[in-house]
Order: sequence, then structure tokens, then C-alpha cells
Amino acid sequence: MKYLTALLPILLLASCSAPPTEGPPDATSLVIRGGTLIDGTGAEPRMNGTIVVRGNRIQSVSEDANQPAPEGARVINAEGKFVLPGLIDGHTHYAGYAGPLYLHNGITSVVDTGNVSPWIYTMRKAIEQGEVPGPRIYTAGSVIDNPPPVFLYGVIFTVETEEAARASVRDHVAKGADAIKIYKQLRPELLQAVIEEAHAQGVIVTGHIALSARDAVQMGMDSIEHASGISIATMTDPQKLKEIEENRYTDTHYMVSHSTLPESFYYMQPELYADLIQLFVERGTSITPTLVCYWLGGHRFSKQYEEEDRALLADPAYAFIPELDRRWIFMAYDKFGEYKMTPKYQQAYKNLQLFLKQFSEAGGKIVAGSDATPYEMHGINLHRELELLVDSGLTPMKALLGATRYAAEKFQKWDEVGSVEPGKYADFVILDANPLEDIRNTQKIHMVIQNGRVVDTTLHGDFIDKYPPPQADEEAIPSMEKLLFGG
Repeated sequence: MKYLTALLPILLLASCSAPPTEGPPDATSLVIRGGTLIDGTGAEPRMNGTIVVRGNRIQSVSEDANQPAPEGARVINAEGKFVLPGLIDGHTHYAGYAGPLYLHNGITSVVDTGNVSPWIYTMRKAIEQGEVPGPRIYTAGSVIDNPPPVFLYGVIFTVETEEAARASVRDHVAKGADAIKIYKQLRPELLQAVIEEAHAQGVIVTGHIALSARDAVQMGMDSIEHASGISIATMTDPQKLKEIEENRYTDTHYMVSHSTLPESFYYMQPELYADLIQLFVERGTSITPTLVCYWLGGHRFSKQYEEEDRALLADPAYAFIPELDRRWIFMAYDKFGEYKMTPKYQQAYKNLQLFLKQFSEAGGKIVAGSDATPYEMHGINLHRELELLVDSGLTPMKALLGATRYAAEKFQKWDEVGSVEPGKYADFVILDANPLEDIRNTQKIHMVIQNGRVVDTTLHGDFIDKYPPPQADEEAIPSMEKLLFGG
């Protein structure tokens, strides 16, 4: 598929000589006093403390509500509020126009699991330099897979030999990738080479797989996207296993589409869950199920979310969302709902929900990620993912860890974000109501703070995306729609 070059903004940004600025140049202070702190570590909430920020970092966290504020500091009274670390969307495919949507929803960091290179690095730098509003971006860059590429040119980087796989990993890391993402056609011997090289380079490997999750974890994968491979590892149906074996590396869309991957969970056998869960927990491998994306139409909130999206997109404040994305959002509701309301898909979803509940109760790390794409609402879908995780049996605290600690650990960024602790970035979301009583309270946002600065989260319909990604040729759109939505 051909794309426009969009090189001008990349070259302009690359020519900037000023280094990225990480915070206020005068290192001013900010104090958050009072309220209930849910710090992102999993610890019990703490009441009426004081958080001191210096520049863009947290300086101290005290349980003393009367701790004196540094001279000249801005003091924020959080009495009656709930203070959390800035939320992290643990699985996105970032779009330039979406920056304001993430900040509006209290999301100060995102884990980007596959995007157009070098555009995503351009966007990351533009946000770091304060040129455009948006969350902190941690990215895997382009996705590594076997040819032919499944999706967009520039998103998929194909390899055919172990040497090429290792070289690709080194190239990704050299260009600034925070992790490595693999895709489902990558054959086991190449996946093993990617894992070995990535670990040698000090980065993790995550991916959307079409082999047994047991095999992938034993090979050393650090994280699994879309809960892929889990159904294969917990099914015994010989006919289905044969079908998967025959199609997973020959049909580029098999175990990728919104029909074939969710349908596979129908064949899961609950008696096989415990042993697989134990392996995941022992190895520390996390799961990002992306329920809000892959189970659109299959969960009980689908109609509610559709109505909410129609109302949001009718609001002039959201006018900056591109027309193609608007069309695809409603195509997704229409198409995916057609078959996921059937008894087979309903049972498949229940099987996955039970696995996630048992996995969480056993100490497994479930990352909250929206899989934000052109056919989804960026930002708000993370809150919906939290709701779906709780609806699957997770406690609100475990769901919140999925959008804080576990998301930060997924890309090895726990030393920077994900909790309210000294030395970490001063990112916070202050809520008007307790999310531990009702996870939907994460949407009751009072204030967002990023890099020690209070963010204006007002949406403006005339927002202009300064660094739009390369766009598909107009004639390619129908084939993309067929690939995404079928028909």
C-alpha cells in the first residue's frame, strides 16, 4: 500500500537544535495537599498527605497534611478529592490528533504498540519539546513480522531469516524503540531470535501471536497482546487446532480479524487454566486483553458505548476528529455487533473473562490497554477498558494497577511513571469521586497534571494536528475497510 511521504514536518523537527525540555526551566514548585492518595503501587489509600513537586519530578510524598510548602510554590487543595498517578494506556496505536483526547481523559502516558516509523518518533519528540499537546509516548516503533505485511506499509517491518530478525531488533533499538512488538505470522525460530536479541539489547518483547501462549512464554516473551495465544494453549479440540495450524502462517488475516481471534476463545477448557496461569505468573509475563476493542459488540456495554460515542462526535468540541475515523468508528459498531451477539461469541467472552479473573487472583499482571485505532475513540476507551476488566471480575484496585504500575512495567518504565513516588515524573489525575468504590469514577476528572504543570484539558474543535501521519491513498481505503470490517 502506498503512502504520502509527509516528510516536511519530520525534517523541520529534526532540524531543531534545542534539546528536549523535561520541565519548567525555572524548576518551580507545586504542592498537592490533602485528599486521598491512591499511589499506583497497590498500597492501601492514604489520606490527607502532602505531595511536593519540583520542576517536572516528584520531590516528596508525606502523610503530613500540614507540611510547609516551599516558598513560591503553587498549592492545590485536594481535600475531598482522590489523587492518582497520571493514567497510562497500555496499548495504543497513536494518532497525532488524539493528543488532546488523552490529556482530557487523564492519560498522561501511552504505550504505543506499533506505528509508522519514523513518524511516531517525530511525534514523541514534538510532545517532549512542548510543540504539541499529548501524553508521554513509549513506543515499539514498527512491528516485526514475516512477509507479506498484514496491515499498513510502514507499520509492519518484515524479516525472513534469523539474521535479519536480529538486525531488525538492533535497528529498532538504535532508532529509539522502547520495546519490540512482533506480529502473528512471525515463525517460532524467528520469534526466538527476536526475543534473544531484544533481551541482549535490554528491551522487552510483546506481541500479537498465533502460536500457543505457553510456547511463547517459555521462549521468553514478556507480554502478550489481545490475550492472543491463550485460547490455543487451553483448547483440546483437534479439528480447531488443525485449522489454526493450517492457517496461522498462510492466511495473513487469520487470528487477527475481529471474527477469527475472538471466536477461538469458545474452545477454551477451564480445567487447563490453572497450569497456564502458574507459568505466566512465575515468568512475570503480562497480558493486555484489549477487551474494549476486540470484544466490541460482544460485551454488555456495547450499545451504551455506541450511544456515548455518537453524542461525543456530535459535540463541536470533537470536530477535529477526522471524517474517515468517524466513519470507521460506526462501521465497527455495525459490523462487529452483527456476529458477536451470537451464543458462540457470548460463551467465548465468558471463557476469557473467567481466565482473566483467575489470572488476576493468582497475581497475574493484566495491563489496561484500549488498542486505540482509527475505528476507536482515543482516550475515553481506556476508562471503558477499566470498566470491562472490573466487569470480568477484577477488583477496582487491580484494574487501576493495569493503567498505572503494570502498564509502566510492561515497557520497563516503572522508574519513570506509573506511581506517585519521589523521583518519578510529576504526572497526576485528581478525581472528584473514589474509583475504588466505582471504577467509572475514573471519568470524574477534576484536574490533570503533567510534568508538574496543570494541564488545560479543554477540547477545541478547531485543533490542528501539526504532524499528521502519512495517509493512505484514497483508492486504498476500500480495501482497508474490507480487511478491517469484512464484506
